[in-house]
Amino acid sequence: MPRWVCTPLRSAGANVGTSIFGFGGTHPAVVGGTPQSRAENRRVVVVVTG
Repeated sequence: MPRWVCTPLRSAGANVGTSIFGFGGTHPAVVGGTPQSRAENRRVVVVVTG
């Protein structure tokens, strides 16, 4: 899912490194198998360094 964040940055010529990591399986924001909890776990965290 985070590809939709990284790809536009690269396409726009942003001189930044991008990495994609999926933590939903090991670090969920909300525990549970309900549709609402799965929706809350769909998130993107952007870290800017430099």
